[in-house]
Amino acid sequence: TAGLTLIAVGCSILWLRYAATLGAPPREGSDQSAQLARLMEHPLEFLGIVVATFQSQLGWWSREFAGMLAGHTPMPFIMYVPPALAVLASTAGGVGAARPTRLEAVWFALLMLGVLALTLLVFHVTWTPPGKDIIEGIQARYFLPLTALAAVALARLRWGTGMAATQ
Repeated sequence: TAGLTLIAVGCSILWLRYAATLGAPPREGSDQSAQLARLMEHPLEFLGIVVATFQSQLGWWSREFAGMLAGHTPMPFIMYVPPALAVLASTAGGVGAARPTRLEAVWFALLMLGVLALTLLVFHVTWTPPGKDIIEGIQARYFLPLTALAAVALARLRWGTGMAATQ
C-alpha cells in the first residue's frame, strides 16, 4: 500500500512539474493573488463555499460522473444505475475475500478526502473569480480517481454480513 502511494505521489509530482511548463492562460476574471489573500484572511469562508458548491453542483456531477451524451445531455436514468451498483458491489467481496483493516480503510478514506480537498482548493484559487459563492470549473471526471479510494475504504463494510468487523 505504501509503495503504491509513493508511486502515485511521484507520478503526480512529475506530471505537475511538466504541466507547470505549459503555461495555460488564467481564466478571465480569476486572480490567484487576490483569491489566496482572501483565503488567508477568511479561511473558514472556504468551507462555506465548498458546501454551497456541493449543494449547487451535486445533481449535475452525479449525472456527469457516469457520462453525458455529447458532453451536455444527461443519459436516461437507467444508465446511471450500473455504475452505482458497481461501486456497491466492490464493497461486497466474495466468500473469504480479504478486506482492508480498519486502519487501511481510514487511510484510504483520508486520502480520498485529501485529494478532494486539494482539487477543490486548486479550482477555487486558479479558476474561480474572487468573491464567487461557489467553486467554478469542477467537472465530475475529476472525481473518478476517488472512486477507487472510496471502494477500498468502503470495502471495510460487508453489505451481506452486517457492519464492519472488529479488526
